[in-house]
Amino acid sequence: MVSIKDVVHEAAQSKSAATDQIVKTAEEVKASIEALNQAMRDAPTSLQFSIDNNSKRFVVQVTDTDTGEIIKSVPGDAILRIAENLESLKGVLFDDLY
Repeated sequence: MVSIKDVVHEAAQSKSAATDQIVKTAEEVKASIEALNQAMRDAPTSLQFSIDNNSKRFVVQVTDTDTGEIIKSVPGDAILRIAENLESLKGVLFDDLY
């Protein structure tokens, strides 16, 4: 017979392992973004890779190398705002935030 205490302990361990994996993956993504940005600085292009802080989505910006003006952003600002708004609704639509 499995006790509730055992189940709670196992769930906590699983949650901790998942959290550790997410942190590791986030660090790897940030390192990859830095490597991509460095490669783009060395190449004669004007691409910038980043992660949108609000929506947590990847963003690629094409800029004019002479003026620094953003020519194109993928995904666009409207899509990032929609993603952010959907993210904020999680607490309203679901019992738990993920």
